[in-house]
Amino acid sequence: MVRRIALSLVVVATLAGASAAFGQGGLQVPSPDLLLNRAWEEAGGLETYGRLGILLVEVTAEENTQEGTITGRKSRTYFLAPGPAPGRIEIEKPPVVSGDDGTGGWAIAGGKPDARPSTKMMVKRLLTTNLFTIMLPFSLNWEGVTAVAVEPMVVKGIPVWRLFVDIAPGFFHSPQISPKWRVDFDRTTYAVVQADCPATDLGKGITADGMRISWTDHRQVMGLRLPGVQRTIGISETGAEKAHSRTEQLRYEVMSAEAKAKLFGNPVPPELRPTPPTGRPPVLAPKPKA
Repeated sequence: MVRRIALSLVVVATLAGASAAFGQGGLQVPSPDLLLNRAWEEAGGLETYGRLGILLVEVTAEENTQEGTITGRKSRTYFLAPGPAPGRIEIEKPPVVSGDDGTGGWAIAGGKPDARPSTKMMVKRLLTTNLFTIMLPFSLNWEGVTAVAVEPMVVKGIPVWRLFVDIAPGFFHSPQISPKWRVDFDRTTYAVVQADCPATDLGKGITADGMRISWTDHRQVMGLRLPGVQRTIGISETGAEKAHSRTEQLRYEVMSAEAKAKLFGNPVPPELRPTPPTGRPPVLAPKPKA
């Protein structure tokens, strides 16, 4: 009997390939690197994004489970562009604050330091998971993301370029999120239309839902085009959309550079900090320069 696992969040891609190729009916298909460069330009520019500084992303989420139960949650994620770390996550209920100054993670839950050894590496993965889809297409330039190929498709009546993306192990915080992603770009404007990943077979009859993500009500933030609303729909193992969904209202605020130490610095006394886990962490593929 297959057991479903709750929806998680996020998406991805990077540079690969060179010149354009010809697809169906002689259609000139852009290479992954050409497609991404045009998508970054459409969204405000990769260099502009890199100079953004510290950005607050406030998320007010409403989730509708497969059974029809509606729950709400509010969180704040801060990060230093281009991201995902240094960064900080604040969750209201239950009260949890976690961060990573770029050298390792820390967390305080209910006023007490989280002493689990995994905390040091898991906070960055949580930051990545929280921000990946919201920061598309810029997050496609993060380490651990590899753009594989481009194909022409039509999505909801819109001609798109579909970018196939591979994600490195340990990129997201959970193995429930598939390492295979597809990101669709409008063929005319190169704006991101939607992204999805398939359901994941975790073994022993356990399947995690896939995700289909889209965005509306975009905002202009320091010259960048960022989504105001993100909607995530669960995807079954057959690719069908499920009742399980999440809608997130997004608000942004650019923070002063002086806030860096206060936001990202580790407040846990050295003697209470977790000991890093033994063994080698997953090795992410080096990122080609844009």
